[in-house]
Amino acid sequence: MEDDIPTDMWIYYCARQLKMHWRTVDPEQLDELANELAKEPILRQLSPQAAAAKWMEPDLIPFRVGGRTEEFVSWLQNPRRIE
Repeated sequence: MEDDIPTDMWIYYCARQLKMHWRTVDPEQLDELANELAKEPILRQLSPQAAAAKWMEPDLIPFRVGGRTEEFVSWLQNPRRIE
């Protein structure tokens, strides 16, 4: 469990991972995304890098559109194949 990592550091490393993946996206948007991901208890149980990777999994692309984090978390709790 990664709750031992201070939230600001968790956000920093999560955003860093997102920025390494999306080099053309506005870094401030990725900072905001990392901040939102840090609020999700399921993702906070992971390392920041693992949480970013989990969020970026190819099957989850529809959940990323429009910042629909709630649906992503719902999917994590009850995984289903996206058609």
